[in-house]
Amino acid sequence: MVVWTLGVGFVSLAAGWFGPAYFAPRSNLAPPIGLFVTGPLGVLLGALIGALSVAKDRPRLAIACIGLVWVTTLLYTFWIFALGGWGGIPALILQLLVLASIIYLFFYRSAAPARLSSDVRRGCGAIAVGAVATILLMTLFPPVIASPSIQAAQQPASNAPLPSFAFIFDRGFHVSPGYALLDVNRAELAAEWTITVVAAVGLCLLMRALRQRPVA
Repeated sequence: MVVWTLGVGFVSLAAGWFGPAYFAPRSNLAPPIGLFVTGPLGVLLGALIGALSVAKDRPRLAIACIGLVWVTTLLYTFWIFALGGWGGIPALILQLLVLASIIYLFFYRSAAPARLSSDVRRGCGAIAVGAVATILLMTLFPPVIASPSIQAAQQPASNAPLPSFAFIFDRGFHVSPGYALLDVNRAELAAEWTITVVAAVGLCLLMRALRQRPVA
């Protein structure tokens, strides 16, 4: 797992650092892309691959690692949204890979054989998939607020209210260099994520408690 994490992270960092410098030598994007985009995402992707590589022998360790990657991905997504809605697109891809990894680990029989009990596999696995998929949709359509980067005089002439939610590819997140009409409401998005996680954990614990209760 450590080899995969460091290996993929180093390659991704190098690609983000030297790639833009080679293909666009006049731009100054090389260090930021490597340090803040490809580097962190490469480390998380490497950890995800490493977790799947040990799933057959140590499924519980793989589950813990995937959960840690998912939480770190959400923290990274929350941070990168400060740079604008479009900044979350790379993190969105990693969220999708985490979802695919959970489906593979819990529902593909040869991934983690009988070491996982059926209630964990079917019940908690389905709850985990539902929670990750729900948060993925929330990230695709985040709550929005008016961007402070554009002055009132430059706002559209229409008095139409801003939408409560917007698609992450919405042009309002980046209408021109340095300007945007919309910003992600990160406080509300974090509240939505927290409620979803707490509800998922509560449902899983309740399901396990009901199954372990002795029959009268």
